[in-house]
Amino acid sequence: MSDEYDAWGQFDWGGTDWPPTYRFLEFLDPGTVKTLVDDLEEGQQYSFRIRSEPGNGERGEWAEVSLAARIAAAENLEVSAEDETTVALLWDDVSDHDGVYEIVRRRADLEYDDDGGRVVATLPADAEDHVDDTAAPGKEYEYAVRARTDWRFDDSEPVTTETDGIGLETRSVPSSGWYVEIDHPDRSAPLKPELLDDPQKQPTVNGYPRVSFSVPADERWLDTALDDAPVRVWKDGQKQPVDRLEHRTLTPETVELEARGGTQLDRRVVESADIEEALVYAEYLIEEYTDYIPVVDDPDDVVRKDVLLLAAAILAELQGAFEAIPDDVPLEYDNDGLQATNVSDVDWDFGNEDNDDVPGGAGALVISPGTGGTGGRSVSIDHAIPDGDALVAVYSVEDSGSGPSTTVDVEFNGTVVEGGDDTPLGSDPGWDVFEIEGDVAAGSHDIRVDPGDFDASVGQIIGAVAIVDARFTDLDEDELVNEPGGHLERPFRYPERDTPAHLALEEIATPLSIVRLMLEAVSDDGEPLPELSIGVDGSDDDFDTVTDALSHDLEYDDLAAVANVRVGLGHREDLEPRDATPRLGYEPQALDELELRADLDETPVVVNYQRDARLEDHLQDIVADIADAAYEIRPGDDGMEVHIARIDSRETDVDPDLINYSIERNTEDTVDRAIVYAGAESIRRLPIEWSAGWQDLPLPDGQIVRESETVYDADDDDEEALERGEDYEIRPLIEDGPPQIKFNTFVSAPRLDCDFQPRGEHERSDLPDEPREISEHATNLSSQQMADIAAFQAVEGSYTDAVITARITVPPDEIGWNVIDALNVPQLPGGPYQVLDEETDPRQGQFPLGVGRGGKEEIQRLDDRTGNIEEQV
Repeated sequence: MSDEYDAWGQFDWGGTDWPPTYRFLEFLDPGTVKTLVDDLEEGQQYSFRIRSEPGNGERGEWAEVSLAARIAAAENLEVSAEDETTVALLWDDVSDHDGVYEIVRRRADLEYDDDGGRVVATLPADAEDHVDDTAAPGKEYEYAVRARTDWRFDDSEPVTTETDGIGLETRSVPSSGWYVEIDHPDRSAPLKPELLDDPQKQPTVNGYPRVSFSVPADERWLDTALDDAPVRVWKDGQKQPVDRLEHRTLTPETVELEARGGTQLDRRVVESADIEEALVYAEYLIEEYTDYIPVVDDPDDVVRKDVLLLAAAILAELQGAFEAIPDDVPLEYDNDGLQATNVSDVDWDFGNEDNDDVPGGAGALVISPGTGGTGGRSVSIDHAIPDGDALVAVYSVEDSGSGPSTTVDVEFNGTVVEGGDDTPLGSDPGWDVFEIEGDVAAGSHDIRVDPGDFDASVGQIIGAVAIVDARFTDLDEDELVNEPGGHLERPFRYPERDTPAHLALEEIATPLSIVRLMLEAVSDDGEPLPELSIGVDGSDDDFDTVTDALSHDLEYDDLAAVANVRVGLGHREDLEPRDATPRLGYEPQALDELELRADLDETPVVVNYQRDARLEDHLQDIVADIADAAYEIRPGDDGMEVHIARIDSRETDVDPDLINYSIERNTEDTVDRAIVYAGAESIRRLPIEWSAGWQDLPLPDGQIVRESETVYDADDDDEEALERGEDYEIRPLIEDGPPQIKFNTFVSAPRLDCDFQPRGEHERSDLPDEPREISEHATNLSSQQMADIAAFQAVEGSYTDAVITARITVPPDEIGWNVIDALNVPQLPGGPYQVLDEETDPRQGQFPLGVGRGGKEEIQRLDDRTGNIEEQV
């Protein structure tokens, strides 16, 4: 680059070529291929731009690259102390980043696919020590200190340590019969109580195993030193799953002692998860916070195919499906659907000077010293344009003659634009472009070009002026179409197809995880739309996009229960060139209809989970409530095991005799028809066709939220609201069909604003004459189709036409500690059953089982689960 352009290069970068977020670094000599920038801040994001500048006033295209500056990782990480549940860390802080330190921990004694560990603490950026008090005994952990900013992170070298075990001893015990040991804090040897009878096992699911036994009466058993005393029980040489003495009852003849197992489930656990498979997450919690060994059955893979999530076929449905249109996005709803608004406006028909080099070949205006300018030329734009994206363009040709050319002043709304003060225009036919400082509001604006240099002798011929949104259309500054009329192809009036205007659907949350998403669109002209995009694994900022298409489908790789979809709209592509500027891109293409379907995985998932509670409470939430499964603590060959499974999923040889059972078949809570109202959508400026008498509003089935409607006349300049009861009457809720309206006076262009709840419905195919019906509100559901899914689940989803509950009694000695296996009783009619969330009686071997749910309960579960997903996103 030539040094003679230093001053120009630093201080006049020609409008839009040098955004204010960049600063000039340096000029480089020709042939230079690298340079060093050494004043970057650690962890911050930077973008660099470079272009060639030959020295003749021409400039090359910008090349750009972005990076985040590396953070100096913490050094000399070491473990300074550790015991059963605590690890103390020290390190040297050598960075100067403006962020935080995170302590990252992973299990080093287990192998996971792509295990990045979990963040167990977040600390200030100058911290140099931390004590992790959430470790489990006898585990091998790997720690790293992560320096993080908003843009990147850098980890220290890891350090590995192993926490101390809890010191259980192995003992020689009898190979047959019962044997019990109880630790007393004041004795070196354990107590070995005399058993009056065989101990009684109390196996259970979704709770704690217990063993009770009787010993001779002695007040010393009530000694406070035995509170929560460690206890060990064996039967025929096999250790039983109990470890703590918690209940002692003294009578004149005996003392009844009861020991409880699974006490590591009492530990406080603070956990959160965005989305995880429920049983996989339960397995992680057991591994992370206990010494127990999880034994988890894989759930059956059940995929519900081609589920309709959204269908928008009328204008109100389109409005309800999409997010509100931002002020700076050139889109609008009209009777054709969703379509683009103008992104440029060209005024090219003014003046009396005939000239073949200007658009139209005539209508040009000569500006020279002593003559007037263009005057205020009115142009309009239908959307706001952000600062830096709005351009004023002037199409000019230098007049014939010799001597200096006239310079001009270019004004926008009475203010001279940047670079438009006493500036020369190009000598060849073409556009000169000037950036408008600040945001530009929607509406009409004035562009004026006046003579500037009164010493000039050659005038400028002005052929056109324009306002342009540079985000959506391009200007070829040397473009001239040498055809009859001489009209230009650009700027397109509507967005170009490779830079369309985007609008996203409202994010759709589903009660099940998404396997595949399928999008179908219908345009007003039957031609492909510029862009259809689906968020990768539900993302709202990382999209998989197809161009020139009316359909798109995408498989999810990671677990997600949300769908994000975006469309890109622009001009119609099947237009013939016209005899006007612009010759192309002069009509918008509209989106008429949209349909979104999904394949849904019925594997239970935990979504937006967050709880501070005992581990046992976590398992109740995740295993019993969400996964409809059961957990059970059992002795195993290598230690205590936690088994997790659905009771109908295991093949087992445990077949106890039923002591007793009762089965209730309940049809009161089942439904034959379910009506579900989804969450309210905001409907704005919905056109209504005026007619006399009652008429259906152009809405789907559903209801207008009470007192939320506003009706007005779009032809009224003030758009003053009409009076309900005087100007119109409305039926916001109809039993079968959309809401209705009746006008009491003529309205030329009626419009409706309201909040609207779409209605879903499902009924049995063999509907009885007097069906059981329910009508429920599920405000977390986002569309009529989601409400349809909930209604379907309420009627059909429990795979039964009745709610069946059973209470069985099985002999505890026969089932041992294999309760999950034993509850799959083949001779019990009416199954397959699952464990109900009701109190069991393990002492008597009584367990509540059930099949199906009531319709209201099923809708509430789906609504709650969808609400958790929406909170997450």
